[in-house]
Amino acid sequence: MTKLYGNLFSRRAILLGLTSLFMLGGSSSLYAKVSVGQQYFTQYNIWVEKEKHVTTNYSRGELIPLNTAVTVESIGGKTMVLDVDGRKIMIENVRKFTLRDIKQIAEEMLAPNKVSLASFAKDRQLDIQSGILRLGMSKEQAIMTRGYPPRHKTPTTNANQWVYWTSRFVQLTIVFENGKLTRGRGLY
Repeated sequence: MTKLYGNLFSRRAILLGLTSLFMLGGSSSLYAKVSVGQQYFTQYNIWVEKEKHVTTNYSRGELIPLNTAVTVESIGGKTMVLDVDGRKIMIENVRKFTLRDIKQIAEEMLAPNKVSLASFAKDRQLDIQSGILRLGMSKEQAIMTRGYPPRHKTPTTNANQWVYWTSRFVQLTIVFENGKLTRGRGLY
């Protein structure tokens, strides 16, 4: 009887160990893309006020354009600190709006390579780099221009209607038809 319980206990321990290893391996590999001390490039424009970017993606303050070289100084909790040309920029995640954790935000925001704009017309490249949404932009171009819309209002970028916040009190709804931006207040 003791041998039976011993084998059963051993099997459970092995199963628990393998499950834990799998889960840890899965989560650590999920976030292995962004590491402290490494240099990356921003994958979309971000706006900074008082050395802070809030992940609700307000389009206020100073624009830090996509393809800016940054070094990750720290990441954890609800913040990430980036070194941008010697300046410390805090990225503050507001999870109730993004529905993501800071590591997921980091993986969307940063990559080891620059975003290629070469296939876009020169005027479209300038609009993207200037943070200006324009009618006719693709969803990919809109993300490069403004970042990801807050997921509590736009759960998926597969949707044809996205809601951005210009500021704490002003929202901008944009509409896509056939993958192209067709409507939005003040857009041309």
